[in-house]
Amino acid sequence: MAEELLFRGIIFRLILQQLDQFPLIAWGIGASIFAVAHINNPTEGFMPPNYHYVVLSFIAGLGYM
Repeated sequence: MAEELLFRGIIFRLILQQLDQFPLIAWGIGASIFAVAHINNPTEGFMPPNYHYVVLSFIAGLGYM
């Protein structure tokens, strides 16, 4: 819940305010920040830096924005 508030409620809206004319770019930047924030999440078989998780987090970030 706190993560969603931070990324969707604060960071994405701040980026969107700056890039008012380009909402898709703001969406991509927000998803990228969300993905990079998850680079140190270990999963079974993948130790940090976990680039596979970053890709999945980016896709999830696109859905959450």
